[in-house]
This record gives sequence, C-alpha cells and structure tokens, in this order.
Amino acid sequence: MNETNAPIPYAHGSRDTTGKNVLERPLPDSIETLKRYAAGDRAFAPPHWIRLRAPRDAAVGTRFLAALSALSPLVEASPRPDLKDAWEELELDASDPAVQRFAAGAIELGLAPGAVVPLFQAASQGRGPRFDALFARPEAPLSAHLLRLSALRDHGGMPWSDAFAEAAGKALVTLGHDASGWVIRLIAELASPKARRFLEMQLATLPDERQRAEVIRFLAQPPAPDEPPEHEPLPTSMETLELGAIDPRKPQRRLAYLGRMAELDWARARRLASSISSDDWALDETVGALLNHASHQVMADDFAARGLLPPGVVHPPDKPSARELLRRGGKVVRFDTISMDGIIDHDALAYMLAEATGDALAGVDFLEATDRDSLLLHAWDGPHHYQVELDTDRSIVDPYGVAGLVNVLLRERSRPERCLLAAEEKGMCDVVIGPEKALRGLVDAGLLWIRSGFKW
Repeated sequence: MNETNAPIPYAHGSRDTTGKNVLERPLPDSIETLKRYAAGDRAFAPPHWIRLRAPRDAAVGTRFLAALSALSPLVEASPRPDLKDAWEELELDASDPAVQRFAAGAIELGLAPGAVVPLFQAASQGRGPRFDALFARPEAPLSAHLLRLSALRDHGGMPWSDAFAEAAGKALVTLGHDASGWVIRLIAELASPKARRFLEMQLATLPDERQRAEVIRFLAQPPAPDEPPEHEPLPTSMETLELGAIDPRKPQRRLAYLGRMAELDWARARRLASSISSDDWALDETVGALLNHASHQVMADDFAARGLLPPGVVHPPDKPSARELLRRGGKVVRFDTISMDGIIDHDALAYMLAEATGDALAGVDFLEATDRDSLLLHAWDGPHHYQVELDTDRSIVDPYGVAGLVNVLLRERSRPERCLLAAEEKGMCDVVIGPEKALRGLVDAGLLWIRSGFKW
C-alpha cells in the first residue's frame, strides 16, 4: 500500500535546513505598514498565522499585542474608510475560546492599554464568571457590550451589569431608530429584572417617539416560552429500546437506542449487541465496545492502560464507542473536508493534531503557503524544515497531507504516537491520535473502523 494514503499516512515531501524567518518577520506599526500588511506584502509575518498563533504562543502573542497597541488608536482616529478591510487582518476570532482567554488575560494584566476596544470585542463571546467580571469593568466599550448582548442570546442571555446599563443608556439617545430598536429588543429578552427596570427608565429619556413606542411594546410582551427540544427524548423502557436497536430500517435510531441501553444497563446492552449485525461503521464501533468490555469503567481503564487516554477521562454515558471515548479525551480531531462553511487552514489543523499528541511535538511550527500554483504545508522542527505539497483537487482539505506530515515528524522524533484516518460521515474526517500499537489494536478488535476500503 502507498504510505501516502494509508490509514496511518506518511507524506512524501522535502527536508532541508531552511530557517523559519518567514514567521519571525515584523508586524505593522503604522497606517502605511498596515495597508502593506493587508495587501500581502511578504516583508511582514503571514497575517493568518499571526491570528492563529497569537492566542496560543506567548512570544507571538506579545508581538501581536504590541502591534495592536500601536495601531488601534491610529485606526480609531482615522477617517479613512479603506482601513476597515486592512484592520480585519488583525481581528481575532471571538468565537474561539483560546482567543477569549487570551483577550481577557491581556485586559486583566493591562498588557495592551492602547487596544482596549479590540480586546474587549475579542472577549465578547466568553462565558462564565471571569467574563462576567471582565464586562463589569467601566472601561468595557459599548461596541463590545453589544456584541456580547447578541452573542450570548442563545446561551441564556448576557448577565446584566451596571457598566452595560451606563454605556447603553448614554448610547440609546444617539442611535437611529433601527439600531436602537435592535438593542431594545435584545435587552427586553434578558431575564434579569434589572433589564426591565432599565427599559422603564428609558421612557423618560429617549427623545424619539418611535423609540419610546418600541420600549412600551416590548415591556407589554410576556416572556417568550421555552422552545421545545429539537429531538424527541429517548424512551427509558428497555423493551422499547431493544426493539429499536435491532430494527434495521432506521440506522441512526438503532445507534441512539443501543447507546441509551448501555447508559441504563451495560450488561443487557452487551447481550443484545452479540446478535446485532450491520454494515454501518458507527453502529459496529458501538457493538465492538460492548462486546470487548464489561462496563464503561472497564473500557476507560483499558484505554488508559494502553496509553490512549490519561486516567480519569469520563466515558460519555450514552455513547459507548471507542471513538466517542477518545473524542472526550481530546484524541479525535474532526473537520469538514468539502464544505466552505467554517473553512480551516491546513496549518491550523496541523497544530490541532500536534496538540492532541500531548508534548510529543512541542516546539514545532507549521505554515500553509502558496507557491505559484501549488498549496504547501511547511513544518519547522529545530534545524529541520519539512515541506509537502497538498492535494486539494477533490476537497478543500487534504487530510492525508496534514496527518501524513505530522506522522513524519513523530517518526523523526522516534515517538510512538501516530495519526490515523478513521471512517467518517460524508464530507467529514476524523483523525484519531494515539500510540500506533494501541490504534492498530483497536482496529483489529473491531473497536475502530478505518476509512472505507482500507486494510492494514
């Protein structure tokens, strides 16, 4: 079998001693250099790599915060509309928990006093006491409060704070009808009684009659009822679950019902599993887990003993398969190979795979870059530079190229860990990370399926 497209692939590429100076190039520090940076001037570090690594690498984060502090006041003071697109090259992904933690830490420690606005915006989707306290600070800008108000709408609403009330109260009288109506509607949806009292107080201050009418209309509406669950709850009767688990007409229901049985009574689910046959990899992986282990705990302990998981990982109770246990332990990286929604760069995937190996690839850097008509993935490990050409003719992501390069690096370091391409839903890719011997044992035992058509 060609090792470049095997279940545990190894990429073919080049190796040399080219340094990673491309990653060490400067960041912009003026309006003029910002425009050049956004235009792709190669005198600067790659923008997408800086956004990727700043929240995760302390040295890159320091460089990024220095640039943000220098540029933020200049951009905020400039009337030039063309700077908006250029500034986006420095905007971090606020939905990324690592970005949220990075921004919160920078605010709390005062690491970038000139960049308060973009840092609060980057932290706007963070949830929990740390972020509640962050947005109670008086320096939190209204723009970030409004982003948070919208982002947390689907997560129980934004916690009320006096800082938000003060900022929003001053702004509502200056906003146009459409903008103020949007803010008023989101505030009216909050569960806090303070939100309702805030709106009542606005009736005396809002200058626009239409704005006051909006407030009155929302105050008159009763709270929205809880939405019904998207899926019907699974039955609890073991007899009903057994019938559903053996019904071949609905494969997804079979999997859900067998998982529910395992949650309620592993031994009974195990007895039933011995009579189930199917050509569905997800169901077969669940059957394999039940037949090979006497309980959730026995399975978790077995995986810890094999070096697949750290001790103490809790098995998802209604998803007994090996893959779901490994996913819970951070040893499965899933990504979409064909959809443009949530597209992710190959270097970001390589870092994710490297992180899932623990410290096996500590200090390695990756970069996706184009060279004429080719898309390349670079890696630097100490003095060595690796380069592989990616194949994106059939999909937007080349899983063999990414996993193959990571496996080459692991082999070069004489590490036992490898990346394995498992069977997947259409368009999706699951890469499982663990000691190669243990991964092969899972496949041989029927606990983990590899990509369709492959054999060892």
